[in-house]
Amino acid sequence: MVEIVRVKNFDELSNDCARRMLECIKENPKANICLASGGSPELAYRLFAKQVIDENIDVHEMTVTKLDEWVNVSSESDISCEKYIRDRIVKPLGINDENFISFLPDAKDSEKEVQKVEKALEEKPIDLCILGFGKNGHLGLNEPSDYLTPYAHVINLDEKTKTHPMLQGNPVEKGMTIGMKNILDAKEVVLLMSGEDKQDLFEAFMEKKISTHLPASFLWLHNNLKIVVREDQFQFSE
Repeated sequence: MVEIVRVKNFDELSNDCARRMLECIKENPKANICLASGGSPELAYRLFAKQVIDENIDVHEMTVTKLDEWVNVSSESDISCEKYIRDRIVKPLGINDENFISFLPDAKDSEKEVQKVEKALEEKPIDLCILGFGKNGHLGLNEPSDYLTPYAHVINLDEKTKTHPMLQGNPVEKGMTIGMKNILDAKEVVLLMSGEDKQDLFEAFMEKKISTHLPASFLWLHNNLKIVVREDQFQFSE
């Protein structure tokens, strides 16, 4: 089932996402929640963490999976997805390292790093996957291409991705990401439609035509997809 949820603004989008995360962990305290980085889910993560703390919810069995990461970046750098997820979710909630499935950006061997993550996902499949909608339509760092990769892998970044706001102008050529099968195997997927200058891409996505050059389009194949759309940024074709 695909559910399209229209929200008025960023605050409503964030509250909706945080609520879904909270429902997931209440229903299954051992859930594995996969988290994207970036601007779209940031407030949602902060709201989720606050609600968990305020309600004194036990999350010691919860697993957090980091969706993707840049290659050859310090784990302590402000541009790393590692620091982003640790600062917003892992540290505030006291998630143990054994319950944090993560690509290390400064790993000496990135190929071994993706193999490590793939093995971890085989043991703990994703229950809820939170995704953003990139300006080139990528999912994680599964970039537009003639083909897509099913499992966790190292990838050459698309030119648009190299200008991602998180990178703050730092030159990064490669990334690590879970694959398309990893994403589609998640029990539930939430796609956050937020961000400027994405209307044309949104319209292409809403045509529901599956293309490797628009990786996000593969989400139409998922049987439990929630698409949360900001009405202050995106217009639906009548």
